[in-house]
Amino acid sequence: MNVKIGYQTIIWGPIIENLERCLDIIALAGYKGVEFAQHPKYLGDITKLTRLLAERNLSFLGLAGGSIQERIEFCGNTKPHYLYTNTCDSHMINQVTFNGHTLALHPYIYSSTHRLSGALNLLKEFESLKFLPDTAHMTIAGDNFKELVKKTREHIIGIHLKDWSVRFGRSPFRYARGFTELGKGNVDFSLIFKSLENINYNGWLIVEQDRTDFDPITSIVECASWLKKKQFDIHPNERGIKEIQEDQNRKVFSAPDCSPKVEVDFLRGILNSRFQGIEYFFENLAEAFNTVIPSTFIKIWSCSPSNSILNLLVFWPIKEYITTRNTLNAEEVITGLTIEKKVVWKYDLSKKKESRSFGHPELLPLLQKKEMISIPLLNPDNADHVQYVINIFPKHKKSTISENTLFSFGITASLAAQSVLDELCLSAAGYVNEIASKADKCNTFWRELIQIIQSNINCQGITIFLVNEATNKLEPVISTGIEWNDSEKMYYEKGEGLTGSIWDLGETIIIPDVRKDPRFLMRSFEKVTDNSTWNYLISSIIDFKGKVIGLIRCRNKSKGYTPGKLNVFNDIDIAVIDSIFQAAIPHLNILLADERRAKAMGRLIHELKVPITAIRSATQTMREELNYRKHFSYDYIGDIWSWTELMRRLFGTTDIFRYRYENIKTQRRWTYLLKDVVAPAIRQVKPLLMEREFLPSAIRYDGFHNIPKIFIDTNLFQQVVFNLLSNAIKYCYDDPNSFQVEIIALHEGSKFLILFRDYGIGIDRDLKELIFEEGFRSAAATEKYVAGQGLGLWVVKEILLAHNASITLTNEKFPTEFTISLGENLAES
Repeated sequence: MNVKIGYQTIIWGPIIENLERCLDIIALAGYKGVEFAQHPKYLGDITKLTRLLAERNLSFLGLAGGSIQERIEFCGNTKPHYLYTNTCDSHMINQVTFNGHTLALHPYIYSSTHRLSGALNLLKEFESLKFLPDTAHMTIAGDNFKELVKKTREHIIGIHLKDWSVRFGRSPFRYARGFTELGKGNVDFSLIFKSLENINYNGWLIVEQDRTDFDPITSIVECASWLKKKQFDIHPNERGIKEIQEDQNRKVFSAPDCSPKVEVDFLRGILNSRFQGIEYFFENLAEAFNTVIPSTFIKIWSCSPSNSILNLLVFWPIKEYITTRNTLNAEEVITGLTIEKKVVWKYDLSKKKESRSFGHPELLPLLQKKEMISIPLLNPDNADHVQYVINIFPKHKKSTISENTLFSFGITASLAAQSVLDELCLSAAGYVNEIASKADKCNTFWRELIQIIQSNINCQGITIFLVNEATNKLEPVISTGIEWNDSEKMYYEKGEGLTGSIWDLGETIIIPDVRKDPRFLMRSFEKVTDNSTWNYLISSIIDFKGKVIGLIRCRNKSKGYTPGKLNVFNDIDIAVIDSIFQAAIPHLNILLADERRAKAMGRLIHELKVPITAIRSATQTMREELNYRKHFSYDYIGDIWSWTELMRRLFGTTDIFRYRYENIKTQRRWTYLLKDVVAPAIRQVKPLLMEREFLPSAIRYDGFHNIPKIFIDTNLFQQVVFNLLSNAIKYCYDDPNSFQVEIIALHEGSKFLILFRDYGIGIDRDLKELIFEEGFRSAAATEKYVAGQGLGLWVVKEILLAHNASITLTNEKFPTEFTISLGENLAES
């Protein structure tokens, strides 16, 4: 594939401190072009920029930072390959075309255009619009690259080559943690490269990485080396890169132009707020910024990129007489410009244009100075995403703090916010793991899970739905209270209404008033105490393979103001819910699998009960009508009766695969271990012995005269011995002469001991405890193709625990020895 490889500069963050050094590294790593992510104000002069690129034989690929107008003004007569955008309208197209530029659409997750379907609509509407897909965002959205290339090949102007790992989830605040070096994530590059080969693609591949666990140089070189191994035409200059690494200036930002006291007070406020939890963090953050710029008011907004919603987190200081809207449309207010520009911006509220689009006009008469300083807090792992905006209304006419210093303070604040959010998410996930360790049924797990969600996001009403794979319907599994308008159709089809649409798209959305959404059909809604509010958070539940397995629907925050807990949903809630389900899904998969298995087993048991009953009836008839003792030297019919009795009781267990010893109901009687348990079990394994050509005489037993009658469940103990003998036979060497089993009974102190010894392949010491776990199968079982479900020793352990007895592995190999320990209290007095 004859392509050109470029690099995107977002890995350096919002400000590149040393632009020349940055371009040196990109060129030495073997890349041929550069796309700039930073705002034009941080790129210097366009003439100097183009000269620096030309000196290094680097093509000017594109600009992604700042507004379209700011980029056009910055470029002047220079025409990069394209101008990047994540949305498009006729005004933007006309603006770009008039100035002789090319506009390239770059869909990314949680933006107005983030899926192939939306991109196709825009590409169809605007002929001059080009396409700049991103392999990571495409993977997160669940789009198929082969289909993407097929439908957009004529529009593709370049491709962002980026990897992403699912391990941090898909929430707006945490998904960017998954961006990683090429080849380390979940993106299917083999499919991507094959699809590009099929269309003979020869354009640009632009490597982009929003974040790294290393320094930018290491990451850039690692991606170049990976591409080289994939036979791409890229050749890193390792010696030149090493020289730069040894001499690199590690300073990220210039020293702030404020007094040391202001800086220390600000940092102290940030640090103190980190340890007080999310409830008070943003309140303290506002106070910290007040130490930098004494203010009349400070507002902190959470930004929801998926639907351009601003949610008010803090209004500082709280004024009871001020009524203000908690939710604003970012596209309608001047704060939205801060999100678009991603730089600190000062607004003159005395101007009609800016005051008209100010979201809270009732505040204007209260301001000493008609100015608002707006600071974006960027996602530390994704400089494209503004997580929060801080709006400061200064008391004094002039501030000596520069915009660069405020921007750097914003970065410090965003790191602290991320830390607090991580702690909140980890705590919620920890609670999930705790309840999962105790829950053995889905219903129990669901009840506990919904309480965790409700307490963590301060929510009034919740319903959790799961996809029924058999019917392909979305069905409720747990709710705090839900009302349906059609009691005969309490489910959703894919794409049906708002809920079905979110399921179909695999999206997460916050809706201030769901009644205003045309997709809301009022088919069902959560019951709450106050029906005047219809604020909804709806989130798809996505497993680690990217498959939508369910959906959670939340209605209304609890009323009343608490710092960090206002009565509107925000993206913090989305992050918490995502973390909860990240932790819950593995446990849920196990519980659901057990539930499906139990239902399947229940159906099978129902069918088996009839023939078992018939066999028992025939056996009882033979015992009553035939004098079989004249024909047989042993009570074979008694054995049949005993084993069918065990089967009948096992079939009566409601959950055969997950019963625990405390739930086993034993039916005890006085029993001789040798005559009533060991001997029948040996006879029952004869078919297994014959299959391997082993001799029954190779099973030897001794010492049972040391154990008197004991009060146990005879049938269950037969199963114990049968399981142990069965394992000894399955894991023996293939040579029939090597098979040997010894069953030794001892009376030591206050214990009766039964030793099972065999001379098979043995058990690794590290597996000493694991072999008794439910479902555990060793590597030896796989290598020898031994059939089974990993339940045999687990069943043995559970049966013995029900008798207050125990089993341990007392020797790993030659011989492998298990020891059963029974208390003297089981014996006849």
